[in-house]
Amino acid sequence: MKHRSVFPVLSAILFSLFLAAGVLMQAGAAQAARKGASTVEISGVVNINTASQAKLCMLPGIGQKKAQAIIEQRAKKPFGQPAELLQIKGISQKLFSRIKNFVVTAGDTTLVRRRIPAPAQN
Repeated sequence: MKHRSVFPVLSAILFSLFLAAGVLMQAGAAQAARKGASTVEISGVVNINTASQAKLCMLPGIGQKKAQAIIEQRAKKPFGQPAELLQIKGISQKLFSRIKNFVVTAGDTTLVRRRIPAPAQN
């Protein structure tokens, strides 16, 4: 009775799996690169006493619930200074530090967001 070595078959299977894993990793990296292919640039300001919910939602970290809370708070009493946003549930010091340069209590809302494409990678 002849014994065949299993080593060549196992080696071939492992090599195939290794190649397949490499291809999948490259595909995942390429997809991740495409997803992050642009960045968002914000310029201008939002008047928290007059801005619509949609404009408030353009601020980083402000969603519909927080925007609605801002609108409800200003209906009771207009904001005197941007730091009063810290009284809103869910607006932490960390979040406020991200948005404070884009928030005013007087004047027009001029906030714009635009996507900036990432430079092409070779």
